[in-house]
Amino acid sequence: MSCIVSFQSERYEPISELSSKGSEFMGTIKLKLDVAKLKNGAAKHTDMYRKASMRASRRMGEDMKKLATSNLESSVRYGTGGLASSIRYRYKEQKGGRVTVSLYSNSDHSDYRELGTGRVGAQSVRMEVKHAYGSVAYTSKDVWVFPTDMDFGVLYGMVSWQSKDGQWFARTHGQKSRPYLFPAYKQVSQKAKQYLSDEFRNVKG
Repeated sequence: MSCIVSFQSERYEPISELSSKGSEFMGTIKLKLDVAKLKNGAAKHTDMYRKASMRASRRMGEDMKKLATSNLESSVRYGTGGLASSIRYRYKEQKGGRVTVSLYSNSDHSDYRELGTGRVGAQSVRMEVKHAYGSVAYTSKDVWVFPTDMDFGVLYGMVSWQSKDGQWFARTHGQKSRPYLFPAYKQVSQKAKQYLSDEFRNVKG
């Protein structure tokens, strides 16, 4: 079906502005339906293929979300907090036969996990994520202390202590990147043409 649909895996990149919904780090799969190449350009096929593209996009979005959730849950020791519930996808039909499907998180903690923080985050190996994000990393602090609700020394191996009033504190140089969105996006985007082919087989006429 490559003669009908062109596929582009867009660079995975952060949306820079922060909003009340948090920071969105988005991977977008772009599909373009070339109406002129539809079976003799017959108008009756245009709507069928358009709907098939939308179905494929929805399936890709659903699968990306499932994979991202699985990636997150398999790598978190102490719950997933709000991150799992922050994973979203959206698919949208645009002008010119274009359809996009995007995977993202609307949590402001997602960027810290995906990219890493501090000195440790800057030094962590991010492979494709590092390439896609460029040099983005949270390195504004060399070391910092923060309050916790338990002994992070036992949980994460961090330097931790408890004050006289019972409050726990931990010290950190940051955390390495632990991407969960990008691997899901990449895995599904590599199979985009298969998703389309599956849906196009049902187009008759």
